[in-house]
Amino acid sequence: MDNGSPALFRRGLPAGVRLVFFASLSIILMLVDGKLKTLESFRATIDSYLLRPAVAVSEGVGRSFHGIGQFFTTVEKLTAENEELKKKNAELSFALSEFEKLKAENSQLQALAGVKTQIRRSAAIGIVKGETADVFSKRIEINIGKNSGIEPGMPVIDENGVIGQVARVSADRSEVTLLTDPAMQFPVYLPRSGIRCATSYTQSDQTVELQFVPAVADIQEGDAVQTSGIDGVFPPGIPVGKVTHVEKIRGDAFAHVWVRLSASPSFGRYVMVALVNVDPGRSVGAAQTEKAAP
Repeated sequence: MDNGSPALFRRGLPAGVRLVFFASLSIILMLVDGKLKTLESFRATIDSYLLRPAVAVSEGVGRSFHGIGQFFTTVEKLTAENEELKKKNAELSFALSEFEKLKAENSQLQALAGVKTQIRRSAAIGIVKGETADVFSKRIEINIGKNSGIEPGMPVIDENGVIGQVARVSADRSEVTLLTDPAMQFPVYLPRSGIRCATSYTQSDQTVELQFVPAVADIQEGDAVQTSGIDGVFPPGIPVGKVTHVEKIRGDAFAHVWVRLSASPSFGRYVMVALVNVDPGRSVGAAQTEKAAP
């Protein structure tokens, strides 16, 4: 049966003879080529048109795969480095925030030290813990009380000016009535014009109105408002605020004058309580000052 194989391998000389024949032929061709260089041009052609392009293609493919591998390695490395940088940036931001907070607190404490020198009184430093739960009053709570020598009626000040007056005291807490409380009437003095009057409630957390200012009085926007000292509790000359608006209505004996307060107590800020002996009968906030039950 003819299976399509060449006649040389289908019949003829034995395999051993064929091996010797072709081996001898190969040796003879190599010797002839070594002497005559007859296959040099053929090898050069094969090298130029087949081997070199094949090597170049294989090297290019290898470089491509190597580049792809390096690309993914670089992306992974950059991603890890980016995450690390984000973490360090967050840590630095937090550290900077803490530094700025400490710097602000230090500046405030230095300013309070200057105020303490100005009022020439012993004082206790406290921190505002927040507003009280009473929605009908304007009060804050601070973290010092009877254990620090605090008593009802004592004045409370920050580095910008007057905040209010101690209203209620416990062992380690005090409630402070703010100048914007509806029941608070606070005596003040306008040094430029020499006017003495009192503050009153305006439904604003930062503004009060001056009472009993004559319509003919020399008062202008921007005038400083200070403590008068007439109450015998607050030292005179402590900043209270500045006049922001003056309104005089024909026929009214008194002018309407609004003052923006200098101090603005907020959570976490330091305040100073002047340790003065307060006569309850002379206390500015006597109407609303009360001592906590033991």
